[in-house]
Amino acid sequence: MSQEHQVKPKLVAVPTPSPSQGSQKVFARASVFFNNIGYCSLSEAVCGTLLELFVPGFKIIEGQTFQIALGNGSSVDFFVNGVLVEFHGVRFQAERGRFGDFNSRQEYVQYNRRLRQLRGNRYKRQQFMDLTRERLMQNYFQRRRRLIDQHEAHKRCELVVVSNCDEFYDMVVRRFNRTFCPNRAEFRQIFYALVKVVARQNSVSKHQFNRERARA
Repeated sequence: MSQEHQVKPKLVAVPTPSPSQGSQKVFARASVFFNNIGYCSLSEAVCGTLLELFVPGFKIIEGQTFQIALGNGSSVDFFVNGVLVEFHGVRFQAERGRFGDFNSRQEYVQYNRRLRQLRGNRYKRQQFMDLTRERLMQNYFQRRRRLIDQHEAHKRCELVVVSNCDEFYDMVVRRFNRTFCPNRAEFRQIFYALVKVVARQNSVSKHQFNRERARA
């Protein structure tokens, strides 16, 4: 990236407020607060901050560009230049009474059984995990697409679902800003540095931090 196009993002945020200190109300339940905005996860906070930084004219506005309500307690993360954007790190592990992104307990059990069978073959094990990841992402996309198609105001909108930092860069940031973006390696450094800043400001536990970072 040339000198004239270099971007020096400010990763030091303003003091993080609690929900009672007048921060923006979000449609979904906020658990992470950054720059006076409540987000549902570390990755969502990072993506929102970077969208404002790198997409010309984009600003986090609840209900318009962020946390777009779809009814029945559902929402979409972001609305960028007419495109609905979701950041969803694939969930392979069961938690909170759910079996990750698998459709059923049976699928989840079969996946873990096959992983154990492939324990001695690193290549085939990784190949199996990659194929499963693609399938789970497609399943998630289809579920979200069906939900959006039921919403009159957004059923004709394009939906982009990304699951990690590189996909977010390639499919969203670069798409909407081709003039002053850092390269992928530089963007990755900015992304993960910001993850640490947001985590520190919200006193995120090491376990939660490692779990979210692995998904991103």
